[in-house]
Amino acid sequence: MSKTRLFQSIKPLNLEAVAALLEAHPELKQVKDERGRNALHFLCSLPRPDKIRGRSLALAQYLLGLGLDINEPAFVANRRDKTLFDLFSKRSPSKGTSSKAK
Repeated sequence: MSKTRLFQSIKPLNLEAVAALLEAHPELKQVKDERGRNALHFLCSLPRPDKIRGRSLALAQYLLGLGLDINEPAFVANRRDKTLFDLFSKRSPSKGTSSKAK
């Protein structure tokens, strides 16, 4: 099965397509893109407007439930493994939003 279909299904947040692919081909849980990102890393690296955040979170929860490791190194650059924490700790909050908990 093609990993391309998996990543193409993640881009539009198509939970049903991602679930169908991973249920039919559980080996796809192990695939990585050209930057070393697993499906969860890839999802979390995509920009998401607030209006579709719920769909993104639902897909992330599904992938976490399958056992994808949020702390798995990826984004290998400059001879340093980076995790999702590294990626998000360098991002600035979106305009018009607050990073403080409400």
